[in-house]
Amino acid sequence: MLLHPEVKIDSQTIDGTEFQLHGPLDYTVEVVQTDDVAQFINSGQPLREKEVHGNSSSQDIIMSIMEAKADSTFLDRKTLPQVVSQGVAQICRSGPNRKSIVTVLTDGWTWQFYHVRRTSLDGQTGDNNNAKRKPFAYSCTPAFTIEDPNNLAIVSKLIVAATLGHPDDFAELARVI
Repeated sequence: MLLHPEVKIDSQTIDGTEFQLHGPLDYTVEVVQTDDVAQFINSGQPLREKEVHGNSSSQDIIMSIMEAKADSTFLDRKTLPQVVSQGVAQICRSGPNRKSIVTVLTDGWTWQFYHVRRTSLDGQTGDNNNAKRKPFAYSCTPAFTIEDPNNLAIVSKLIVAATLGHPDDFAELARVI
């Protein structure tokens, strides 16, 4: 797994709107093949990020992590739009086949997971109000403080679900946990 800090997002037009998002993502997480890493470890070479993941695409990014700022709270007016917009920007950056992503808000002690996803705007849902629908939606978990051992177990399971599971399945996996 690779953790990429300060990933620059070029201007991305948000599907179904005239809005554009751009700027840095605090962190992104990418899963790489063990064979790619093993060749460096076995040869005694230093592990270099660009050589390990080669020409990976933004589609390979499985999760983004936003660092909670000291002056903000979870679910406040400034933080919530930023967390969701980081997820939307990553989905748009990944292309039309990407349907969702897990975005995490954390200060290291408190963790909250967001499932950001595209909505159907193709007119095939039978919904007469499609024109009023937003192109993206999100759901989120409660904020879990890991000082509580029970919460630490939940956060650990959610991290595993976000990194090893498919992002489209995250909401269902989070309900089970």
